[in-house]
Parts: sequence; C-alpha cells; structure tokens
Amino acid sequence: MTQSSKVSFLLKPKHFDGLDSRLTDQGLRFSTHIGPTERQDEIFEIADGDYEVENKLEEIQHLRPYTKISANPRRPSARSMLKVFRDAQEQLLRDESISLTYGLPDKYALRWDRQRNADGEESEGQHVVLVALEGNDPVGFAGFVIRLTQDSERKQIDISHSLNLVYVHPAHRGQGFGIDLSIACGYLCRDVLIATYRAAPAGYTIVPYIYADLESKGGERFTRQVVDVLDFQADMLRMYGKRKSIAVQSVVMDAGY
Repeated sequence: MTQSSKVSFLLKPKHFDGLDSRLTDQGLRFSTHIGPTERQDEIFEIADGDYEVENKLEEIQHLRPYTKISANPRRPSARSMLKVFRDAQEQLLRDESISLTYGLPDKYALRWDRQRNADGEESEGQHVVLVALEGNDPVGFAGFVIRLTQDSERKQIDISHSLNLVYVHPAHRGQGFGIDLSIACGYLCRDVLIATYRAAPAGYTIVPYIYADLESKGGERFTRQVVDVLDFQADMLRMYGKRKSIAVQSVVMDAGY
C-alpha cells in the first residue's frame, strides 16, 4: 500500500490472504453475492420461530437468486447514490427524517488511513459503505466505520465497529435487502478480525466492539447479526487458531434505542 511507506500500519495486504476481503491501495475491497445458501447458513433471528424464518427465506429466494453487495464500489458513485435515495425520499417518503449522509458521504473513503483523536490516541481504519445492487441499480447500503487501536502498554488491540446507518430504498423495503446487507457486513468484519489475529504481536488481546444507535427492529437485527458473526469467529480462533498467545474476547456491544 502506498501509505505504508510513510506510516506503519498493523494490517497489511498479506494478512488478508485467502479471505473474501482484500486490503489494497484503495483500502478495503470486498464484493460478494448473498443468496439462499448464505441466508440459510447465517440467519436465525429474522422472525419468531424456525417456521417463520424458513418462510421468510423462501420468500426472499422467490424474489431474486442473489443480491450483489460491494464495499465502496467504483459504480455507482457515492454522489450518484445519494441522489437516487434522496429523490426516493422526496417522492415516496417525504416525512422520513433519516439523514442519508450519516452513513453515506458524497465520496467513498478509498484509503485505509491512520488518525489521531483529541486525546492523542492513534488508530487505523476506514469508513466503509456496503452497497446492495439489483442488476445495476442501488437498492440499499450500510455505512459503518472500522478502526483498530493498539495499546502497547496493555498489549491490547481494540477493533471498533461503528454502525452508522443501514438504509433500503423505500420501493424495495420488506424484500430482504437489509438481511443480505447484514450478512455481507458480518463477512467483512469477520475478515478484519481474522486479519488482526494474524497481525497482532505475540501476547496481545483482541477486543471487538460494536457501537450502534438503534432506531428500528431491522437495525437491531442487523447489529445482532454482525455481533453473532464476530462472536462465532472469536470462538473459532480461540478453539482452532494456531497463535495460542493471542487472546480473542467476545464482542462488547454498546447499542440501544
């Protein structure tokens, strides 16, 4: 990565070898197709009881074979997508008070960067926008920030996931696009956890955090899906990971209405 020659980053492209996500000169790159298999493997909490879950998954399957989801894609641009969703708000939901820019900037952050906060604490990470497409048309997005903070005194790496906004086009709601976005978000965050495990200095502890302001049941399920994926991966690393000096804790969740 070009910035690595100036700044020392914990995560490097090699730490993502064999994973779905990659770390490049444009930061995190990720693209996937979420279909029946992924939904069946990942989703358990979208309804009350197994029967209702199965019915919902079958309903989504009948609507489309899969959903393509990409992180910070080249097309559509963030600016063009903002226009699409703002126009939809104006035409279909004039009373909707959701501010799209809370999760969707006018430009994607195409760099894994390093920042210093007001307390002088340094972290590395990126703002990510996962875009769900039906054909070539954007139908939803999830905007969130991943940042890693390394504390050499405590020998700890905190991975913070700030889930800013999940939004589905008003004309496409109730069709499972939020579910597919939640699965894809879990996959990407899982890859960052695995990469951090590979990169962590010996003897370190890794602590994943999830931050979210919940506004709906859909947002709650989205957040829970990401938590469940990360907790499952943390279990796998504890049981089967080869770096026994690295401790991986369960997710610390700070989310509420």
